[in-house]
Amino acid sequence: MPEIFRLFFMDQRLCCILNLIDDNSAGLCDVGTDHGMIPVRLALSGYKGALVATDINPDPLRRAEVTATANNVHDLITFCSCDGLPEHLSDRFDTAVIAGMGGNLICSIIDRADWIFSEKYSMILQPMTKPEIVRYYLVNNGFTISDDVLAEDRGRIYQIIKCTFTSKNDSYSDLELFAGKKSSCNDKDLYRRLLEKLRNNFEVIAEGSSASREKPRLAFFRDLISDIESIIH
Repeated sequence: MPEIFRLFFMDQRLCCILNLIDDNSAGLCDVGTDHGMIPVRLALSGYKGALVATDINPDPLRRAEVTATANNVHDLITFCSCDGLPEHLSDRFDTAVIAGMGGNLICSIIDRADWIFSEKYSMILQPMTKPEIVRYYLVNNGFTISDDVLAEDRGRIYQIIKCTFTSKNDSYSDLELFAGKKSSCNDKDLYRRLLEKLRNNFEVIAEGSSASREKPRLAFFRDLISDIESIIH
């Protein structure tokens, strides 16, 4: 499919990420930009801030440039080949998107950028795996989660987290690390369905943790299942 058509085929996951970007923000950095759909869409919509698209691999960055060129916005975006958040461009943006990666990798990217630990910056994070690791890292390193947004696309529920460094360590239960706080969620029905999916996953894990040496793990997931049951019933 030509890149110019891919731009307008944005799924709910990307649309929800876009909706969390402040129109009045100074600039945005899309880490691991892939096809560059987020910065290109912002450029086309008249976003006034600076736009930075980064990727560690040359092929995705090249695809992003093709998308931008096809839509006549290449000159509005700075393309950067780098591993993670680009400190040398940090004065050009105040919002960073890190999406479509595993939770451990997202935490690693943040951890290597100590300058992002500032109230100046907001981050929009969309882990493909282990959102509980991301939330645990954030709330134990001084970040406050302002939004926990759910998006469903092709039967999969994605968790999208917006946060800012405040130097405060918020309190999250074990279940809230996995699913976010219900009070912060944008879609209560989708939140319930996420809990049902998690319950099914936890039940499978619990069934496989019958060995005596795994009793603490078994108890942990049984407690999570119990917490979910108390919410959805």
